[in-house]
Amino acid sequence: MPRYLLEGDIQPFIDGLGGVPITCAGATANGLWDDPDDAELQGDAARVFGRLGVVYYRTATLPGVVVGGSMVVDGTAYVVCEARQHGQGLSRALVAAQ
Repeated sequence: MPRYLLEGDIQPFIDGLGGVPITCAGATANGLWDDPDDAELQGDAARVFGRLGVVYYRTATLPGVVVGGSMVVDGTAYVVCEARQHGQGLSRALVAAQ
């Protein structure tokens, strides 16, 4: 039987990979930083200048993530260009350096 990544798996997974601190709307949690893939750079984010990145985080730990809002990832300020939830409590945000 297949095993799926569930909400209870997400935080240990992030912490085990050495997550980075993310602060948004007064809340701070660990998440994962990744570079955007080519598909993400084809959308609206292609018009954004500056460093782009993707962060993955447990949805419940950062409820204040909104498009256009501010987010600090590992000490660097970003603007949220896109935010979406993926299944069982995992979310991702495409961010651009301010």
